[in-house]
Amino acid sequence: MSKKRRIFIASALVGTLGASLSVADAYGVKGKCYSVVEAGQNNCSSKTRAHACAGQSKKDYDPLDFKLLPKSTCDQLGGEQA
Repeated sequence: MSKKRRIFIASALVGTLGASLSVADAYGVKGKCYSVVEAGQNNCSSKTRAHACAGQSKKDYDPLDFKLLPKSTCDQLGGEQA
């Protein structure tokens, strides 16, 4: 196999991997994003089990409450993913 062909194949693989990462984010692969939720807008229970269900958070941007968000969105909002 020629050097040019190997370089072409390697760059195609790298491009495919990069595209798959952004596609995963575009399709909404979500994780728990803490510290970005307004009161009453959380998904399910808190870290300390202070409440058991969605929409029961009492404080804006509580570090114990989460919302399911794509990683890029969580990063933009300054949240922490678990």
